[in-house]
Amino acid sequence: MNQCLIATYTYTSSSSSTGNIPNDLFMLTNLKQLDLNNNQLSGDIEGIQQLKRLEFLQLHHNKFSGIIPQEISDMTNLRVFTTYGNNFDNAPSSLCMNRDVNGGNLTTYIADCSPICPCCSSMFCG
Repeated sequence: MNQCLIATYTYTSSSSSTGNIPNDLFMLTNLKQLDLNNNQLSGDIEGIQQLKRLEFLQLHHNKFSGIIPQEISDMTNLRVFTTYGNNFDNAPSSLCMNRDVNGGNLTTYIADCSPICPCCSSMFCG
């Protein structure tokens, strides 16, 4: 696949999509924006860390579960990351180093109240 084809891409926000994230999506390594929010997507998000150029990653209000890979902290361009309204087992503390208050680019990190997120900009407790 020619990786130069897509520099910015928005995918299925509020489109009632179901199932797992297609593995082909992880091959689009030039993505800068990925909006999967407000669907019925499920499973884990292993592989998302391959999208190192992402600046906006919105996963909120789906049915994702499992762990958020620690390698997501290698996504140093990430500015917005939303995970609330899912069933994740963790809020990776390694992502804290990417927060803007620590000199990184991550300005918005919104997660559920449980598990406790040590460096979220806000938490969703609904």
